[in-house]
Amino acid sequence: LASGAFVGSSRLALHAHRPDPAIRDFVLTAREVDVTVAPGRTWKTWTYDGQVPGPLIRVRQGERLRLRLMNELTEPTTIHWHGLPVPNPMDGVSGLTQEPAAPGESFVYEFLADAPGTYLYHSHHGLQMDRGLVGPLIVDPLDTTGEPAFDREYILVLDDWLTTTPEVALTHVRQSGGMGGMGAGMM
Repeated sequence: LASGAFVGSSRLALHAHRPDPAIRDFVLTAREVDVTVAPGRTWKTWTYDGQVPGPLIRVRQGERLRLRLMNELTEPTTIHWHGLPVPNPMDGVSGLTQEPAAPGESFVYEFLADAPGTYLYHSHHGLQMDRGLVGPLIVDPLDTTGEPAFDREYILVLDDWLTTTPEVALTHVRQSGGMGGMGAGMM
C-alpha cells in the first residue's frame, strides 16, 4: 500500500496481504483409559491420547491450526479453545456453536492461531472436562525480541477431576446439600 492510502483495520490489512499461513495438523483421540495417579490409586477416566492432561499443542502466531478430534468415548464430545479467539463454528460449545462429535465419529477444527499466549483446550460437553479431558495450547509470538532466554520450560495444568462418573458425583452433591450446603436446590 502506498503511504497514506491505508483505510480500515491494520490487522485486516495484514491478513489480506499475508501469504497463505503454514498449516499445523494435529490429531487428538478422546478415549477412556486406566490412569495411575499414585501407587495403588488407579481409575478409569477420559483422556486425550491416553494421557491427563492431554498433549501440548504448540503453534506459531499466524499459523493455521487444524486438529481432527477422534471420538472413541461412549458419548458425544467437543473441544473448546479456552480464551483463544476462534471463529464461532470452531468454538466447541456443545449444542451452541457446534454439534458434538458422536461416538465413533470425528470433527475437524481449523482456525488461524493469531493471538499469542498460553491457553487450555477442553471438552465443553457436560462434565467431561472434570473427567480429564483438558490440555495445554501455546501460541508462540512471531516477535521474540527482548524475551528472556531460558534453559527449560515447565507447563503445569492444574485441575480437579472426578474419580467417579458424573452421575454418581451429582448424587453425592445432592445428598450433601450441594456445594458445602450453599448449592441446595440449585441442581
